[in-house]
Amino acid sequence: MTERPGLTDRQRAAAHTAAEVFDSVAEPSAVPFPLDGDGGPRAGVAAAVSLFSDVVQRIVDGYADLAERAGPAASNGWAGAVGEPITLHGRPGETAVASVWIHNMGSRPVPRIVLRLTRLTAADGTELAAGSAAFEPAELTVGAAASAHAVLTLPIPTGTAPGSYHGHVLGGGEIEAALPVRLVVLL
Repeated sequence: MTERPGLTDRQRAAAHTAAEVFDSVAEPSAVPFPLDGDGGPRAGVAAAVSLFSDVVQRIVDGYADLAERAGPAASNGWAGAVGEPITLHGRPGETAVASVWIHNMGSRPVPRIVLRLTRLTAADGTELAAGSAAFEPAELTVGAAASAHAVLTLPIPTGTAPGSYHGHVLGGGEIEAALPVRLVVLL
């Protein structure tokens, strides 16, 4: 695989892993049955379906392996349902990143939503100031019946104890919104 300038180490590792999955699926495999011969058209169709099924299974297995290798960082920023937290992962000294989506179910656009992150608190009461958190873009306008997103970056201070820290992304402007956030600090 050729190196691409401008990629982060994480992007480079993900591209390398994706190439490994593709290579493992693209390897020529021995077809365990003849595609022509004594079975007639039904045997040929059955052979093709069986071969296709094998390729699909190899793709699914490859991506499952990729997801397992990616670990918890693969879910950064994805809330599975309304009310589930935006989840960030990282180690002390790293910067955690997640997408924050705002959905407008109304019939009018909502301009100038300014996002900010509250202080994050662990179960033992330890607090992390959110002053160094940033959103890009810093202000959103969400069209009628549309969605928009910003990228949240949160530097994790060196010396931060491992564990989960909870807070909120607050949206202010013509509307108010509060989205739960969970930062998981890894060892």
